[in-house]
Amino acid sequence: MSHTRSKYTSEVLARPGLTFDTEIRDPKQRIQAYMDSYKQNPPSKSIDESLLRDHLELVDASASPQISASFRMRVSPEYCSRTGNMHGGLISLVFDLCTTMCAAPAARSDFWTFGGVSRTLNVTFLRSVRQGSWVRIHCELLHIGSRLCMNYFSFFLLFFCPLCPLGRLFALACWVRSWGTNFLI
Repeated sequence: MSHTRSKYTSEVLARPGLTFDTEIRDPKQRIQAYMDSYKQNPPSKSIDESLLRDHLELVDASASPQISASFRMRVSPEYCSRTGNMHGGLISLVFDLCTTMCAAPAARSDFWTFGGVSRTLNVTFLRSVRQGSWVRIHCELLHIGSRLCMNYFSFFLLFFCPLCPLGRLFALACWVRSWGTNFLI
């Protein structure tokens, strides 16, 4: 099987949710605009669109001194296994989507405008999270270079406890993404 190099065309990159609006300076507004772009087209049956359109909510984002973003979501039945726990594959998808958005504040007109392609996503599951629970996803950009980006993520189950203001930790992830418009297809 031979692989050929293919370039993502401007037509492909014009689709909602593929590029960041680098004209928007505020990191939270830039990420929100990216999420809102999914609402510009008729709904599809894509699970990532469903998450961004209806379930993930941006809480906060910063660009300096540490690039980060926080999201929250309620674990709905369609994202759970038969045991009533959020499916691990879905947790991985949420991490993948949130990592993409966390890189948005670092984007410039000629740098990381395209979300890139995931190269590695390592998730460690510490405990399960039940259907109906609220979770907070916190992302921090550890490194961003001309071709690779690395983020660290944590998933917290939200509950009110003065000793644990973020909630109970239930998953961690480390993500590396490659950037550019030429990828093997």
